[in-house]
Amino acid sequence: MFFTGKVFWIVAQPLTLALITTILLKGRAPTGLRHALLTAVLVQVGLGIATLLAHVPVALGTLHQAGAVMVLGVAVTLWHDRSLARYD
Repeated sequence: MFFTGKVFWIVAQPLTLALITTILLKGRAPTGLRHALLTAVLVQVGLGIATLLAHVPVALGTLHQAGAVMVLGVAVTLWHDRSLARYD
């Protein structure tokens, strides 16, 4: 099976973190941003796996780095929006 040992934990950890973050923010952050974060993390995991399986071609490596920027941007936007909601 593909998901054995180390590979399973490499895939499971970021997905678990994204799911826990999404659940903890339920009701405290806009639904669209929570879904955007979960989607961005899932895309990032998929790109990471594809990049490694293809032996790190430059195009996929660049897309993977762009995905990291996307995850960071969504996370910062979510954090900023949540911190603003605290003062409403």
